[in-house]
Amino acid sequence: EKYAYVQANGPTVLEAWQPWGIYFGQRYHVWTCSSLRREYYIEEDWWARPWFSFNSQQIFNIREMPSGRLVAKSQHRKNDAWSWNAHWTATVESLAGEAIATLRQEASNPLWFFGNFQKWWVDNERPDLLPNEVVSFLAAVYDIDKAKENKRKSKR
Repeated sequence: EKYAYVQANGPTVLEAWQPWGIYFGQRYHVWTCSSLRREYYIEEDWWARPWFSFNSQQIFNIREMPSGRLVAKSQHRKNDAWSWNAHWTATVESLAGEAIATLRQEASNPLWFFGNFQKWWVDNERPDLLPNEVVSFLAAVYDIDKAKENKRKSKR
């Protein structure tokens, strides 16, 4: 599958595709379409999931390509029913533990049937380490996974 991040009235700023293969977790090859063409490989560290998390937590390794050098890690957590301010939250940290970005999706609105969509909030403190487009794509990754799961359930 291929994905593109397009500005409302402008060019494509990021493209990504999921490599085909048999592996645990999700993987994405991501590249920016700017003159500074930067490439990354985002791979879920499936084995780092905490036991008994019931798919409520994911960890992604972010590698700079073509070197394959690990540059950051992202941790995603679904919030419990008592968290009224966000449906899920995520952090992106450098290997030294420095905060690069925070992400969250607003909590579900009880009036969802009126067409309200949950918005993402992304705050990238270090775009020099990880471009805004790549951090924004991470927010989409969490919903891509959720959409695929919902599609599988609806086919039953």
